[in-house]
Amino acid sequence: MTFTIPDQIAQDAGLDEKSAALEFALALYGQQRISGSQVRAMCGLGYFEFEKEVVARGLPTGFLSDEDGEAELETIRKIRAK
Repeated sequence: MTFTIPDQIAQDAGLDEKSAALEFALALYGQQRISGSQVRAMCGLGYFEFEKEVVARGLPTGFLSDEDGEAELETIRKIRAK
């Protein structure tokens, strides 16, 4: 899929092609619609570059499913009970 941002709008927003793709990808990532690896693939970022961009925007570096979150909490409860 390809979409076009009119040059004047991109210029007004201070975006070039790479930064526009990054903003779009990170917006989708923040909505949990794509994964970090998909962001990296879309934007040509390495792992640490991705982490830096995510942290700079206050986004989580990863998401847990409800099941994974419950499993983590259960592990913490077991450790505390010892």
